[in-house]
Amino acid sequence: MALTELGIRKLKAPKAGKRREKYDREIRGFSIRITDRGVRSYQLVYSFGGRRRRYMIGRVGEMGLEQAREEARRLRGLVRQNRDPAAEEKAARAIAKTASAPKTFGEVVELYEKRALAGKRRGRQARMSIDRHLMPFWKDIPLASITRADVLERIEALVDAGTAEAARSVFNICRRLFNWAISRGAFGIAHSPCEKLRPADIAAALKDRSVRERILSDREWRALFRAVRRLGYPYEPIIELLALTGLRRNEVVEARRSEFDLTDRKEWTIPSKRMKSGRVHVVPLTKRMIAIVNSLSGDGEFLFPNDRGNRPFSSFSAFKEKIDQLMAEELKRDDPSAKLENWRFHDIRRSMRTKLSELPVPGGDLVRELLLAHAKPGLHKVYDQHAYLDERYQAYRLWEDKLTAILEGRSADVIGLAQRTGESR
Repeated sequence: MALTELGIRKLKAPKAGKRREKYDREIRGFSIRITDRGVRSYQLVYSFGGRRRRYMIGRVGEMGLEQAREEARRLRGLVRQNRDPAAEEKAARAIAKTASAPKTFGEVVELYEKRALAGKRRGRQARMSIDRHLMPFWKDIPLASITRADVLERIEALVDAGTAEAARSVFNICRRLFNWAISRGAFGIAHSPCEKLRPADIAAALKDRSVRERILSDREWRALFRAVRRLGYPYEPIIELLALTGLRRNEVVEARRSEFDLTDRKEWTIPSKRMKSGRVHVVPLTKRMIAIVNSLSGDGEFLFPNDRGNRPFSSFSAFKEKIDQLMAEELKRDDPSAKLENWRFHDIRRSMRTKLSELPVPGGDLVRELLLAHAKPGLHKVYDQHAYLDERYQAYRLWEDKLTAILEGRSADVIGLAQRTGESR
């Protein structure tokens, strides 16, 4: 007998824990199912791949009998086409779930921290590394759109900066994060961009100790500054701040305008999440540093934004190629036989620190190391909480005079340099 609206309303609920089902004679497998709580629904039972399958069409009251019959006919048509309606419905729900799930790298990282890093011994360190090295570049990018080339760009940037250990650590963190995301099955990715990238390739950079000991000669300092002067923004101010502060490349390039106090304290405060040491670092700004920052127009978040303005500048491979080409030209002007030896951005930092040892820096090596954001040694770290800001300011002024003398091709006035040690901000 065919199902009717009146017959459906007269159906009584079964005993507790039971279900009752009444099939329609008009459409094979179409039925009304009623639970022990009186919930009625339209169902279609069919066979697919040798197995009995069930599809819930809808609830009685939310759709009419004839509407449910029409849907049952459509579903049976799919079965005749060798399609499984229940499997397709499940896949559609998964897609809908994926569409509503967090998609951007930043959103996924928030979940990753809660689900995978919380309580782990190195969980906080991993999150700090993500915030420092990946978030500024990928935060608002859909996770599924991050490619192998994107991963390589971040890793190679760290290797080029002379921080191969950090590169290896970030790669391992990145690989674990993407594998976790794939295992969740909710972020629209099936393959990790870290696939086919070998940690050994990154670790190999650690073996190149000769390059890491590289320092710039006075002639190369001059060639570098002449080269970036020809290139202009953003190359010139980036190199100038790297040379004057001795900071790491990413610590300069990822600078936010909110980190600077150019009028009262005259300080650049870099938050711990952006520092390799994981500690807040304060740079007492000289007049020359302030002038460089003031020369950078714009009101966006980043001091050196990319073309879209939503992330820091990151085209370092092209940046380095342009500098190398012009540096080689500048060296040949003074000596046609001169050749530019391989160098890295991190060599600027090492060269600055080496020159500091030639200067009468107040506080000696303790202050010299503090300029580079290195930790205080031994008992100083525990008992000496003095910030040495005035001494660091004086050291920066000494270095500026020395660098100016190098760039002008003259010897710095040692007496004048010594007099700097009496200056304060």
